[in-house]
Order: sequence, then structure tokens, then C-alpha cells
Amino acid sequence: MRKAAFAWLAFLVGSALVFTTGGCGNGDGTTMTGDLFSGTYCWQAWSGNVTGPQATAQWGTVSPNGMGMVTAAAIRQNRSGVVSSPAFTPYTYGVGPGNTLGLNTVGTPQGGISADGAVAVLAASAGGNLPTFAVLLKKATGFSLASLNGGYHAVGFLWNGTNEIAYYGGTATFDGGGNTTGLSLGANQNGAITPPGPPVPGEPYTVEPDGAATWMFAGRLFRGGISPDGEIAVFSGVDEAFNGQGIFVFIRATLGGSAALLSGAYHTLALLASNTPPPRYITVQGMETADGVGMLMRGARTTNSDGVVVPSAPNTTTYGVAANGALAIGAGVLLGGVSPSGRYAAVAGTTTGGAAGLPTIQILIR
Repeated sequence: MRKAAFAWLAFLVGSALVFTTGGCGNGDGTTMTGDLFSGTYCWQAWSGNVTGPQATAQWGTVSPNGMGMVTAAAIRQNRSGVVSSPAFTPYTYGVGPGNTLGLNTVGTPQGGISADGAVAVLAASAGGNLPTFAVLLKKATGFSLASLNGGYHAVGFLWNGTNEIAYYGGTATFDGGGNTTGLSLGANQNGAITPPGPPVPGEPYTVEPDGAATWMFAGRLFRGGISPDGEIAVFSGVDEAFNGQGIFVFIRATLGGSAALLSGAYHTLALLASNTPPPRYITVQGMETADGVGMLMRGARTTNSDGVVVPSAPNTTTYGVAANGALAIGAGVLLGGVSPSGRYAAVAGTTTGGAAGLPTIQILIR
């Protein structure tokens, strides 16, 4: 059962810009397109509702042509334990000022893409569509098992058929040979908190030459990919007839980290469970700016609360970065990590739990 989350929702949400048409606008009703969004991307997504199918995880590929059209996709999904391959119809997209990104397909996904075109985040922005948390990683060449090697910060969000669980403040160690040699995850299960414990041996992973990858968690197969620079990996699933849907994000650890590592304007996407009432899932998508010394300013963002898209006021919060890149937002309410380049970050929680701190995951890219 989910609990009330008034305080945590107020902490998270900020000013929203509500999109009701496809594409990313220039302010005059036109759209910009270009080769920033082109090639083939690994697609990982999670969406949920409180009636009917509880959760859906998706994985696969999408192929934008760099000229405003997504010409191919191969998506599979697990919807409450039923695995299927939805039909694909080509659709247009727009890349706008500030590297905003919009897809003209079901839900009118809106979000942003990194400056190098390698990673994108998207959420359903049209009213009446379920909250969706989607991450895209561009495929490349030259990947191997060694592309996942060393220490990573780990976060996740999972529906286990009964409850929502956010995995926060985690660490993972990959041996470069197909094994997760150490894994530790804190857990927020509908407000009940289990802090991270000592690392224990994890389960196998695989990596294809183009960056597509798989990872086993709790004996279940999750599919995803690795960014071209190897700083972020994302997995979703499970790929079997099992009613458990989740998404996990791994951020490569660093050395010599400080608050300056998280600096500049980021496209951000968060997913949380709430019962304020009524029970619902919520996504928050937009822009956040880190000042490099410990203040995070939340600007124009869109909140989708079980299909109701509404604006909310801007806010600010604090953050801190440890030497290994471990990231704490809101005085440790959300824990995760920031990558060595500072381009990617992911956190989850909350660590407070209880009625005001339910399962949450957030990703930031620039």
C-alpha cells in the first residue's frame, strides 16, 4: 500500500511547461530538427497506473534518421507479466533550443538530449497518458564485456507485483569479464527503509559490440545498453512471463569528485509513487541547474500525475558530491552518483521513508 506523500511531492516538483502538441517548439509553432538525434538508440522505459495493468517495462531500439523522422523501432514490453512486441508506426520528432526533444507518437513524449546526442530522457506530456520514465542510449561500436568494468553508483525503481521499491545509494562492481562481483543497494519499499549493506556478489551481465547489454538481477533478465563513453548504463525488464517490472541506472564512479562536478543546466526526469490521495504515479520532467557549489535550482518542468499534466512552482534544494562521485540531493533525501565528466547523474530514495518519502528515481543529463 502506498502512503501519503504531500511533503515529498512538494519538495520534488517545480515549474512546468505543458506541451500539448508534438515536437519541441521554437515559440512560433515551428520545430527544429537535425542530426543530434540520429542513429540507433537502446530504449529503456517504465510506466505505471493504479488500475488495470499495474506496471509496464519496455526495452529495445528506436532509429531516428537525423531529419525529423523515427523510421524504425523494435520494442518489447512486459505488462503485468505479459511479454509482447507492440506494433510500430513511423513518426516525426523535433529537436529544439537547448536540446529539447519531442516525439510525435503515443503520449507525445517530451524531454531532452545530451549535447553530444548520446543520451536522451523522455516523459509522456499529453494529458490522459500514463506517467512514463524513458531513457535512450545511442549505440556505437567497439564495446565488449570490458566496457562494464570497475565501480559504479546504482539506483533503480521496481514493481514486484505487490509493492513499489526504489533502490538508492547503491554501488556495483563489474569485473570486465561478465560478472557483477559486488552489489549493494538501499531500498525504499513503499516507505519502509532498508539501508545499503556490505557488497555481495551479484549476477552475470553481457555486452554486445554495439553497446546493447543484459544484466541479471534477482534471477531475472533485464535488457539495456551502455552509453558510447561508458559512463552510464541502463537496464529494464524483466524479459519473461513474470509480473515484475523495473528500470536500473548505473553511473560510473570517479576520483576527486566535488560539488563542482555537478554543474550547469540539466535535462531531468523523475518518477515517484504517491498516495496523497488517490494512489498514483507521477513523473516530473524539465530543467534543473546546478551551481557547482551545492545548490540545485529547479526551473520549468512538467508534472504528469496519472495522466493529469499540470504546472507547479519552481523550487531549490541542496546537493553534495563525494570524492567518488556519490551524489546526495536534498540533505541526503535522494542518493546516487554523478559521472566522471559530470554529464550524467542519477539518484533514488527517498532515504527518509514513511508517509512523506515514497519510492523515487531521478536522472539528469546535459
